[in-house]
Amino acid sequence: MAPSAIYAIGYFFSLLVFALGVGCAWPEYIERRKASEVRSALYVALALASSGELCIWWVGAVRPWVMLLAMFCTWWGAFDAFLRYPTVHEIYSPFAFKQTILLAAKLAAYIMGLRTAQRSMTMLVGVMFGCLFTPLILWLLALPIGEVVSSQPTHDVVDVDILVQVWRVLVNPTDRATFRLLWRGRGGGVGG
Repeated sequence: MAPSAIYAIGYFFSLLVFALGVGCAWPEYIERRKASEVRSALYVALALASSGELCIWWVGAVRPWVMLLAMFCTWWGAFDAFLRYPTVHEIYSPFAFKQTILLAAKLAAYIMGLRTAQRSMTMLVGVMFGCLFTPLILWLLALPIGEVVSSQPTHDVVDVDILVQVWRVLVNPTDRATFRLLWRGRGGGVGG
């Protein structure tokens, strides 16, 4: 079988899984779950997407700097958004601007970082749909936009940028001590 036929079959099954999973199963899942369970599912989706991105780098389709930028954008963008879920931000907020810039930077990095354009173009399309847009779409579909819940503050979510939180832990002894207590309470760290 020709490589183009294999790619076509792969794309067909990927689109089928995407349509059934994101289009049918995900809306049913989020309707029946608590916000913490949806957030956990978003973390799993992000881990799978990041694993796919690492595989693209591992096979040599993109340059190493692309992976560094992609992982930073994923951590500061999608992971930060998932930490804040179910908080809904305004479309013109700094948060939305940050998410847009990070997604554009990640996409531009993949486009500029392809090793061979013709061979890797199919991988780029796969990365765009499987790794870049799927977690974003899952998150957007899960947001309680227009619901009464979206306007009420949630007590288990800190709506502060993750870089600000990291900075506070690094420079403020009180925040550092609080972080250590929280980390140990969750079973992380030595002695937890």
